[in-house]
Formats: sequence, C-alpha cells, structure tokens
Amino acid sequence: MLGIGLGFSQTAAPPLTTEIAHPKHRGQITALFQAIWYWGAILSACITLVTPESPRWLVSKGRTDEALNMLAKYHANGDINDELVRFEFSEIREAISREREASKTTGFLSFFETRGNRHRLLICLLVGFMIQWAGNGIVSYYLAPILESVGVTSAVSQAAINVGLQVWNALLAAAGAVAAERYGRRPLWMISACGMLVSFIIVTALSAVFAEKHIDAAGSAVVAFLFIFFGFYDIAFTPLSIAYPVEILPFRLRSKGLSISLTVVFGAGFFNQYVNPVALGAIHWKFYFVYIGTLTAMIFIIYFVSLDIPAGCRHTDAWVVVSRDQGPHAGRNCYRV
Repeated sequence: MLGIGLGFSQTAAPPLTTEIAHPKHRGQITALFQAIWYWGAILSACITLVTPESPRWLVSKGRTDEALNMLAKYHANGDINDELVRFEFSEIREAISREREASKTTGFLSFFETRGNRHRLLICLLVGFMIQWAGNGIVSYYLAPILESVGVTSAVSQAAINVGLQVWNALLAAAGAVAAERYGRRPLWMISACGMLVSFIIVTALSAVFAEKHIDAAGSAVVAFLFIFFGFYDIAFTPLSIAYPVEILPFRLRSKGLSISLTVVFGAGFFNQYVNPVALGAIHWKFYFVYIGTLTAMIFIIYFVSLDIPAGCRHTDAWVVVSRDQGPHAGRNCYRV
C-alpha cells in the first residue's frame, strides 16, 4: 500500500513542478526534482550517524561498555559511576539476560501463556481500534464535506479551518504528552474519552439543528466544538497510542505487541476510509450516532480494562522502582528495563 501511494505522488509531483515553474527555470527545476532526493538521504544518514543506539539493544549485542557510556553521557553528564547510571545498567543487563533465556520460547503465542499477557494483548488490540474509531477518522478524512454540511462552503474558509485545526492539534498533543507523566495515563484516557463523547454529542445536536432549521450560528458552533473534540482527542489518544502499548509490554513482547496494535490501526483506518463516505453521504449527521456509541463503549473499556501506570510505580516487569534519600536523584522514581 505504501508503494502504491508513493507511485501516486511520484506521478503527480513532477508534472505539477513543471507546470508551475517559470519558463526560464522550468528545465532546471524539473530536473532538480529527483536530484533533491539525495539531500533527504543525506539528512537521514546524518541523523542516523549522530544519534545514540538504545542501551538495551547494545547490551543485548554484548556491547556493554558502549551501553554504559551512553547512559552516563545522557543521564549523568558522562559520570559512569553515577548511582542512577549504575542502577539502570545493572537492571538492563539482568532484564536482557532473563529475556534471552525466555526468547528461546518467545513468539506471538506467548501472549496467550499467562493472564497478564492476554490482558496486554487485549489492550494492544483495543488501543489500535479506539484511536481510529473515536470519531476522529470521519472528521480527519472528511472535514470538507462535514464543513459543507454546516454551511462552510468556501474552499478558502475550509482550508483556513484545516490549518488552524492542525496547529491546535499539534499544541494539544504536545501538552498531553507532557501531562501524561505528571497525571498518569489512565486519568488522561478517561478525561479524553469523556470529553470527546460530550463534544461529539453537541456536534451531532448542532448539526441536526443546522440541517433542519438552517440556523447559521449552529453551523459556526459545530466548527468550534470540532476543535474542542480534537483537543480532548489530542491529550491522550494521540500521544498514548504508541507510548501506552510499549509501556505495558515486557521487553520480549514489546515489538510484537506494537506490531499487533499498528496492524489493527491500519485495518480500522482502511475500513473507515471506505465505509465512512458511503454512510456520511447516505444519512449525513445521523451517522454521528455510531461514534457516540463507540465513544460510550470506550469509556467503559478504559475504566475496566486499562492498566494504570501511577506516578509512583510504573508497572510490573516493564518497570522497576528505586528509592533515593539523597543526591541529585532523591525521591521515588521508576525506570523501564
């Protein structure tokens, strides 16, 4: 699917470049289109060259000195004897040793071996589904027809709203990523889902008012509540969609669990992309009731199924707790292993 998308862009972009270029520069600009690819490759190579390897990966490959130096450089200003660095290093080595023994029998079937792993698998599946079926998919993919349905028909106005919405999303998603560490994951999930449900109910009601009575103010209010809806989505569903599955999974299942979650994401997104426009075109705002139902279900799912990762202790085998009474790292902290 990625290859098909790349083919579309490579087919469309060069003619567009040629058609909008000034005739005097058209030949050079069109030729530079493909030549600039190397600058992207250079940037990618440089980023790869100067960024550190994961200390867990280094330990798993027997490159323990490099792992220790990496931890010291980024966690203790280069001091390899720092208490935190030594603690992290020893815990990583122990975890990798245990995981190496377990990996001899580790596969996707390992998710079914214990109750805890089955619970984690369920969360990975649900997260992948929820981040696509919270109502965001229909608004993200079909913002223009939604805006047209509430009276915003100008292409310029639609584009301006889209730009503003993306800036709003970027700011709120960053705020949610920061807040997750301070307030905990589960509370953010709950606040996000409840806020989206209330917002989407209001969007549905306002859309119905505009469709039935053609009150312009109702259409304008829909736009405002779409921003509010996405604000609630951004604070949890955006930053935690990757972070949460990774955090609750032990090292040996981390990559497998994330791949399962992303597979569900793509599957749910594929369904959304081809079913939503048909339903939206057929029943218009009444289709929103489907997402009111899914959001309601998500609140109960989050409440009863989610694993809390409290500020004082980050979860079982994926985290360890260390207490410090003095020094620069005094306090009760958790570190992933």
